[in-house]
Amino acid sequence: MNSRERVIRAITFEEPDRVPVMHSSLRWSGSEERRNEFRKIIEKYPEDYGYSHYHGSGKVDKRTVRGVYRDEWGVVWKNVTGSIIGQIVHHPLSNWEAFSSYEFPDPLEDPVFEFVERYIQKVGHEKYISVDYISLFERMQALRGFERLMVDIMKRRKEFYTLADQIVKYNLERIKRWLEMDVDEIYLGDDWGTQDDSMVSPKVWREMFKPYYKRMVDAVHKRGRFVHFHSDGNIFKLLPEMIDCGFDVIHAQVKIMGIQRLAENFGGKVCFRADSDRQRILPFGSVDDVRRHVKEIIEKLGCFGGGLIGYAMIAPDVPVRNYEAVYKTYFEYGRYR
Repeated sequence: MNSRERVIRAITFEEPDRVPVMHSSLRWSGSEERRNEFRKIIEKYPEDYGYSHYHGSGKVDKRTVRGVYRDEWGVVWKNVTGSIIGQIVHHPLSNWEAFSSYEFPDPLEDPVFEFVERYIQKVGHEKYISVDYISLFERMQALRGFERLMVDIMKRRKEFYTLADQIVKYNLERIKRWLEMDVDEIYLGDDWGTQDDSMVSPKVWREMFKPYYKRMVDAVHKRGRFVHFHSDGNIFKLLPEMIDCGFDVIHAQVKIMGIQRLAENFGGKVCFRADSDRQRILPFGSVDDVRRHVKEIIEKLGCFGGGLIGYAMIAPDVPVRNYEAVYKTYFEYGRYR
């Protein structure tokens, strides 16, 4: 089977020949020499994904460039490192009085659409294609500021719902455009977890956010495509709601929630793109530590005839040998049981 079939069968629990894998971006990986080492690993252990937001369109993300940058939403970012994404120093809707005159950007004025169309025409579709990074919660944070948004949620302010409606309207326009192409999934992403727990209760998520996500999920499923949802942090308490919402793949930091615990409660119910532990094991562990970690992921989450996608992030503090150990282990042991 080809890579695209492998990923689809992993998502639908139809026993692909092995666990599919996805690589990370190189943009934060350090020197050119280090980048070349990672490129060799990617060539040695080829991924099953074609285009995704991790690969990008070649357009520079100005949030990762040293200096001050105002994005198309009017959000101002300051970057002092010139590597990872900077921090927001201005939220255009910090005062609700600004909302009446605020102009949303054009959802279709983005060169990435044409880039992906050309990519598919040139490369074909033997690999799985995942597009965009569509947010709701994080977009609201960027516009309002985290603390102000949390107060909006607590007080159930009417402006919260008006803003959420407008953001989802924007998102649905992008989704509609993507679904005109031969892509496999739409990638949604909002970080909902802290180190220990979710940022809101399941009740709040269910009542205030789930209906908005459901509108986007339904639009994608209506066209027979998949929804891939990303969240960092401990989202264990939110997973039942997320699964019920219809997310087909959940990209999660499985280590902090307990791999065995996830398998016992959600194994076979949703496909996990399991993020190899980038807090401790990947940056600080030995090669043997990494291999044991990946084997545990395979053994616990790869025993349902599908439901697992292997992944690790190329971060500045990850040794090349540990990154290679992740994929070597997946290629050697990544078989479903």
